[in-house]
Amino acid sequence: MGRSEDFTTAKIAEQFDLTIGKPPFSNRTVRGTDELGRLGLSLHDYFIARSVSRLRPVPWDCS
Repeated sequence: MGRSEDFTTAKIAEQFDLTIGKPPFSNRTVRGTDELGRLGLSLHDYFIARSVSRLRPVPWDCS
């Protein structure tokens, strides 16, 4: 069963290999004391930025 909580304050793992989500689209601006919260992003942009910021670096090999 999933959990329902405020994504801006939710405790999530430091790093993920993959992130999948359904961002809540809204004109609401997220403000907070963390690095992303100080950017004044819209709710959906904050959701995406916070998710992407937790992705592990991927060593790309394009050979």
